[in-house]
Amino acid sequence: MTTKLKKTQKNELYDIIKTNGMNPILFNCEDKLFSSMQEDSYTKISYIPEKEYYCNTHSNGNEYYTMTYVPGIDIIKEEKTVSSWFIVKMNFIYWITALKEEINAPDKWETVKEIREQFISDEAGNTPYTEEEIGELKLLVNRFKQEIKEKTSITPEDFARLESKIDHVMTKVNKLGRIDWKNLLIGTIINAITDPSTFMNIWAATGNLLIAGLKLLPQ
Repeated sequence: MTTKLKKTQKNELYDIIKTNGMNPILFNCEDKLFSSMQEDSYTKISYIPEKEYYCNTHSNGNEYYTMTYVPGIDIIKEEKTVSSWFIVKMNFIYWITALKEEINAPDKWETVKEIREQFISDEAGNTPYTEEEIGELKLLVNRFKQEIKEKTSITPEDFARLESKIDHVMTKVNKLGRIDWKNLLIGTIINAITDPSTFMNIWAATGNLLIAGLKLLPQ
């Protein structure tokens, strides 16, 4: 028979949440029955803001415990049987660590999507820029770089790396269609700034200039 955790064990997991810098009020702890066998039960601790994140634990009636938790350390879902309560607590710490990393990680793909949707459309298709448009783009990109330098706290090293990568993108402007080139520009800007918070600060201060300038060109 599998059984839920004892109250004292659940209290220990509560303390682990607290000592690892998270607020227990954001978690829910409940004992549940397995649907197939009503006498068998387990304890589920879930993260309330995003309930797809949880840790299920039950005793197998001896010294062994079975755990299932999302997210895992290296994979989205970990399932394991462990041989002591001490190892259960260690794995619970692993879950809390993975959870903190997951909920605090920026969604780079969503950021790219939002930025791209702001100034990329396919009204003119993926046609190349004209020579006149390329001249306007060069002026716009130079102004964009200058705004970054003047209006943000970017380090000289980060700026030098960003400028070098943007200049390389400019060498591709007459070789790619306008949609492909804009996608390349966005990806380059995001990847050149390795710290997500630094990128968001830079984009908040200067992104509107680039968006407005690109929208003035035929889309």
